[in-house]
Amino acid sequence: MTGRTYGHFEVEAVSGPRFAQALKLFDEGRSFIFEGVSFASRGKCVECCVLCSWAQPTKPAALADLDRGELVLAEVITNSPEFASRVRGRARVFLLVVDTGMSTIVLAERRDGVVRWNSGMDG
Repeated sequence: MTGRTYGHFEVEAVSGPRFAQALKLFDEGRSFIFEGVSFASRGKCVECCVLCSWAQPTKPAALADLDRGELVLAEVITNSPEFASRVRGRARVFLLVVDTGMSTIVLAERRDGVVRWNSGMDG
């Protein structure tokens, strides 16, 4: 699966004017990045793209990266009431991605605790 962009608007804090701009992007369906995780509003769900931290990921390493994505989302929700209100009650989809610079390749998807592996993730 390709075609997504990982995002390029990065914030270092979940407050202040830069984060306010990130929330505007989120409202428009565009993404922002915090701590290596890209967040975007996709209809009735929140899409969280986690950049793979391994050149040759194994399934355990991939699961650890997805877990990190969930922790970062929880941190943003905890520290930003504005973001929390935008994502409350919405499904959350976590994608483990490799950004090639020209496109984003999805290695795995976690939705409702269930992981779906894409081809190439055998180990």
